[in-house]
Order: sequence, then structure tokens, then C-alpha cells
Amino acid sequence: MLLQITNKCFENCSHCMASASPDGQHMTNDTFVKTLDFIHRLQPMNVQITGGEPTSHPDFYDMCLEIRKLSVFVFLESNGSFIYDDEKYEKVSDLVKNKMILLQVRTHPKYYPSYEKVWDNPKIKALTNHFFNDAIRLIPFGRAVKNHHDEINWKAKPTCGNMFLMSRQTFSFKDAVRKMELNGFFCKPTISPSGDIHAGETTECVKIGTVTDSLDQLYDSIKNKIPCNKCNLANNIPDMAWNLLKGTQ
Repeated sequence: MLLQITNKCFENCSHCMASASPDGQHMTNDTFVKTLDFIHRLQPMNVQITGGEPTSHPDFYDMCLEIRKLSVFVFLESNGSFIYDDEKYEKVSDLVKNKMILLQVRTHPKYYPSYEKVWDNPKIKALTNHFFNDAIRLIPFGRAVKNHHDEINWKAKPTCGNMFLMSRQTFSFKDAVRKMELNGFFCKPTISPSGDIHAGETTECVKIGTVTDSLDQLYDSIKNKIPCNKCNLANNIPDMAWNLLKGTQ
């Protein structure tokens, strides 16, 4: 499950599917408290904290600790820009060294303005082996559509497809999310900074509810929805899967 605690980021990466910006909004404390309750009820195996750039949120450190108290494995996904700020670096370092999180840093020479400062930086390499500069999987959302249209794999399946299909093959929302995790799909559903829950890997995917909804409400909601195809990738879903989604199989 992705938890987007902010949509603020100062990189303005050309491929950002979240269209994160320096003016992006942080998740409020009230929404985070409600999100904690939702995570407690859902009991996922892990939560991937993302953004925007999650370390731009002034409370990212405490948020990681609070989620970890729920016996949930926490990934912190960053572009590595926290190395510019000594206080942020110490907080990330403390989380890593006390095994509160697994830090994942991704950068790329083509897409990330901070690449030269981040890649091969000993301060980051001291914290994580999960440091990527390999190929970026571009998804047709946000700035990627405008800036990298020809690089998108338009034959891919929509990011929400697995969540919708799993809901048709299980008996509860909790079971659907757990089966997704057991099959290696950890990036869905997504919780937005406002507390909305979306079926895919981005807040532009179909909204299925909010963190204040019951798990039964979320299950009923997703069972009665299908991919919206804003991404134009739902056309790649096989007929057999579409029949299952539409209840015509």
C-alpha cells in the first residue's frame, strides 16, 4: 500500500506521475491520525511512504515511527534530496539505524535534476543498499504524459487492474490487499494526502473511498467499479479479465 504523505517536492522532475511541486500540500495531522486507524484496521504487511518527496513533510520522522508501532513494515521512498538538510539526514539516519524503516532511493540521470549530487553520494550509501538509477517505468499520468509521451509503454496493463481483479476473487478488502502483497504487488492501493483511497499507484486512479470508510464499504465500492481508463491502458486488459470485472464470465 502506498501512503502519499505529501505532494510537495522541489525537484519538478519531468516524469513525475504525481505532478508534485514546491506548492504541493502536506497530509494534515488530523488526516494522518485517521490514516493510522485505517492501517490498524487493514493490517497490511507493509506501508510504502511516498510523496512528492516524503522527507519534505515536517512530521515524516514521527509518521514513520507511529506506523511502525502498528507492527507494519515501513518503506520510505525518496529521491535522496534529504542529504541537503543536516537535520533531515540525521532523522533518516536514525530511522534506518534503529531498523524502523527500509530506505529506498531512486534517481536517474535523465529524469532527476539532483542526480549528480545524489548518485554515488557516500552519505546515502551509508544508509541503504536499495539505491536505484536504472530504467524508470513511466506511467501515463501527471507530467510524464506531456513530457515523455513516446517513452511510455502504451501496451502495459493499468496499475489499478490487479486491485480490481483481486477484489473479484476474494471475500473482503483486507483479504484482497493481503493477496496482492503475497503476489508481490505492494504499491496499491494508494492513500492521498487528503485521505482518499485510490485503486492504483497514483491519485489519478479511481477513487474507491476514504480512510474513514469501513473495510466493508471499501470492498463494496471496489467490487462495483471498473478501471476508468483515463490512462488509456485498460484497453490492454484481456477479454477474460474484463468479463470477470464486469461480472459476465
